[in-house]
Amino acid sequence: MDLTVIINDLGVLNVIAISAIVFIGLPHGAMDGAVAYRLGWMGDLKKSASFFIFYVLISICVVLFWIKFPVIALIGFLGISMIHFGIGDVHGLEDARVWIEVVAHGGVVICGISMAHMTNVDEIYSALIGGESTRWVWGFIYVTTALTACALLYCITRFYVNEKWKKTSFELIFLGITFYLLPPLLAFAFYFCFVHSIRHFKNIYSTLNDGLSNKKIYWLTFLFSIITWIVGGLLLALNQGSIEIETQLLRIIFIGLAALTVPHMILIDGWVKPNRLEREYL
Repeated sequence: MDLTVIINDLGVLNVIAISAIVFIGLPHGAMDGAVAYRLGWMGDLKKSASFFIFYVLISICVVLFWIKFPVIALIGFLGISMIHFGIGDVHGLEDARVWIEVVAHGGVVICGISMAHMTNVDEIYSALIGGESTRWVWGFIYVTTALTACALLYCITRFYVNEKWKKTSFELIFLGITFYLLPPLLAFAFYFCFVHSIRHFKNIYSTLNDGLSNKKIYWLTFLFSIITWIVGGLLLALNQGSIEIETQLLRIIFIGLAALTVPHMILIDGWVKPNRLEREYL
């Protein structure tokens, strides 16, 4: 595959964005292997095999569901991404109001990028669902945009009555401006790689470092990253020539992200974070 052709088809900025997502963003999820090891789920060959099989089966089910029901799958992916990003970005715990901050943070990413670049984003959504109508996808975006706007208004008004919300307000405003100025793929890559992934590395590293050596953490993360890159490369090679390179890359990267996000959320948001918060705050 000629790199020059890829650059000509995608454009330099999109190539940079996709490269960042693949080589900087994806490895943050590759830490799941180290997390599982730290939890004692990969202490021997049998446990390791069970974890791998469970993880891969969930990912395969996501891909198969996307192939069969692409519109529903894309809407679901946008929804869980919004929740996952929001949970990863909240700065404080204030009872039920934390979910307002979750909606604000997650919504400014998904809805902010979508609404700021509707024409370009619609082309991306169309590619991800195989050319089907994006009407229902945009219906979801419009509804969540309204919810996000309300959540953003709440967070920003809290700035004036509670200094703890200053960091949240400044970050949301900064991200909103950034998403408006950058093209959509580059905007997402900036957030995914340099906000979400870095926060994840820092939060999870503190948990892992409590029981694992740096060498083991890096090795397990590198191993999972290599496996992900190899699988993606094989899929790209197998689909070469069947559809345009731009569509191929978008489908492999974002459907792959969806397939990895579901087990990643089950592990991190469903298991690790609740148990850590229980230890720290209860």
